[in-house]
Amino acid sequence: MRRTVLLCLLLLAFGSYVTMPSYGDIDLHDLRLEYLSKKDGLSSPYITSIFQDHHGFIWIGTDEGGLNRFDGYTFLHYRRNREDSGSISSDRITETFEDSSGILWVATKNAGLNSLNRDTGTFTLYLHNPNNTSDIPHNRIRDIYEDSRRNL
Repeated sequence: MRRTVLLCLLLLAFGSYVTMPSYGDIDLHDLRLEYLSKKDGLSSPYITSIFQDHHGFIWIGTDEGGLNRFDGYTFLHYRRNREDSGSISSDRITETFEDSSGILWVATKNAGLNSLNRDTGTFTLYLHNPNNTSDIPHNRIRDIYEDSRRNL
């Protein structure tokens, strides 16, 4: 009986994949998955977030390795540099998000919120200010969302 129930659950879970071989313009049978590691240029094996922006870049946040931008061929690394105020505020990334204006936002484990200026490759840091009630609520940020009024 247990095997029958397990088989039914597996068929329900994966049945839609088997019977629906395409998703929009993508044929799932044509997908090719690749394993990318430090050997390929990834800054850390401890991945905390993955996001694809409207340009097609894959942004990979890591724990202790900073932010990686992957163009399909090579990685570009964004790491904290204590001597550069325009660098990302932490190498411990928790989330990446692109808002409706195309701004890339990067949340960190304990060092606030960053926005990337794509033209210069520099970051603007937003830290919690307890005297400002409209400010970010904390420097430890897990998720980023945008509401219908374009507020983060």
